[in-house]
Order: sequence, then C-alpha cells, then structure tokens
Amino acid sequence: MKNKLTKIIGLSTLCFATLIGSADALTFNKDGSVTTNTKLNLTSEEYVSLSKKVSNEMMDSLNDKVISQLIDSDLKLIDSNIEYSITTTRYRNGSPISSITIPATREEAEEVSVNSSLVVLNDKKLHDIEKENIAVPMSYQDSYETTSKYVYMQTLQSLSTLRYTTTMNSYWYKVPNLKLYDIMAIRFENTSASIYSWEGYQDAYDSSAAGGASYEYHYSEADSPNNYKKINNAGIGVIMNLKDSSSQFNLLLTVTTNGNPNKVYGTYQHENRSGLSLANAKSFTFGNGLGGVLNHSYSSYYDGMQGVVNDYFLTQG
Repeated sequence: MKNKLTKIIGLSTLCFATLIGSADALTFNKDGSVTTNTKLNLTSEEYVSLSKKVSNEMMDSLNDKVISQLIDSDLKLIDSNIEYSITTTRYRNGSPISSITIPATREEAEEVSVNSSLVVLNDKKLHDIEKENIAVPMSYQDSYETTSKYVYMQTLQSLSTLRYTTTMNSYWYKVPNLKLYDIMAIRFENTSASIYSWEGYQDAYDSSAAGGASYEYHYSEADSPNNYKKINNAGIGVIMNLKDSSSQFNLLLTVTTNGNPNKVYGTYQHENRSGLSLANAKSFTFGNGLGGVLNHSYSSYYDGMQGVVNDYFLTQG
C-alpha cells in the first residue's frame, strides 16, 4: 500500500491498548479522573460530558480518535449506533469455499474470541458444537473459522461551522486468517450534501514480532490516491489492505460534509475469499447493496455484514 506507515517496535500488548479497545471496565480513579481500557485518561468533567453522549460500555471500547471528537466542545453529538456480527468461514485445503455472517450481541461477539467451538451453521444461528454435541459435516480437507467484529458510527455537528462529521470505527474481537482488500464506506441519503474532507486509519498490532510491533496506516487523497473511490454528493469508500501478520486491528473512517446529509449509511465489508485485485475491490457504486451502502460487482467475495445507520436531522440549539 502507498500509505504513510508508522512502525513502533517493542510495544507490549498492554501498550497497544492505546490503539485498540476491548470490553474491560472503566477505571474510576481516586482523584475523580477515569481511565478507559484504551489507557485514555479523562478528567471528571470530560467523563461527565461523555456520559451524556455514550454509555460507559461504549466509552471503554471506542478508538481514542472517536473519544477525542466526543469531548471536543465544538462538536455536538447528533446520533450514534453500533452493530455486531459473527462470521463462520469454511475452508477446504486451506482455501475458503463458503461463509455465513449473522448479526450478534456484544456478548456473543466477545465470546467468539475465547471459545473456538462456536460455529454459525446453515440455520444461521450460533452454536457451541462441543456443548451441544453437534457433529459438523465436513471432509477431512475441511476446517472452520469463526470471527467477530463491531462497527460503530457516530454523527456530530460543528457548532462553529455547522458542518457534519461522521466517524465509523470497526474493531475485530477475533481476527480472520484472510487479510485482503476490505472496504469501509459511507453513503449519504441527501445528495445535496458534499464531502468537505475525509481520512481513514488502520491501526494494527503484530504479536509475532519481537517484543510486539504496532503499525498505523493513514488513508487520504494525498497518502493513498489509489485506495479510495469518492463521489462528492453520494459517498466514499476506502480500500484497506489488512496487514498480513497482524493479530489485532482497529479501523477508522471519518468524513466531514458541507450540508445536512439527513441520513447516513455506513458499512465495513471484509473480503473473505481471495482473488480480488485493488481494481476489483473498487468496482462498486453507492446504493443499497452490501450493508445498505455498496452495489458491488464482486459482492460474493465479501462477508455481507449488516450496515449501521445514523439520522442527521438538523438539531440546532
């Protein structure tokens, strides 16, 4: 990828929590401050302000860049929503041959990261095949992989410029083996709105490197001119080629618009079949296809996770 890359060698998994959230509880300190699981320290005033916008559960798991937007006094939260999903992929001789993705709860998504016997079967339900004593039919060349993630999206309005900013944050609880051309995309309902600015981030952690290694890829028109597709009055999609050796990911896309988009649709689509080029991955238009955002020429190569929707109806005052 032609992106800016920051590599920090020697970080422990604990230090990497500054990039990637998890489900641990907030820490309430004696001085009144609050520390999130991402090791972000909030003053008591910042915590009170945040608690009016998001729950403690969400505050503790969101990317620091998202939290920074929420504590910006110039930005007013309009709407926020989150979706969780679980995908089971069937492999034959090491190559994926089929997959099933279902909506999930946070608890189910977290459980997938620690319980290898959880599988989504053809009934599109999550099963613990060991506890339920289910024999999954497969040939000796077959194997199964179950992964899980969330997609969170928040909408804010600047009180000074009246521009709108949508930020989408996705985190993998259980990271997939295949790391290919994934897509983060946002579509506007009101085509009179236009994109003022945008940027994306891929934060990745490689636990196999000596001492651990953290990476940050930055996506923008200058840094990654070949990795995005933008139609000013419709939306934007950014192609993020996940770093192969990494064991943790946190992905971010933020878009600021002139004008009120009324309703915004967001999606994160993971490529779970190999074979696409970058050009193939960009073969989409904006519509109500994948995640309610993308009409894609190669939709069968993606996991088809449900999208997330925010209402932008103007609420000044």
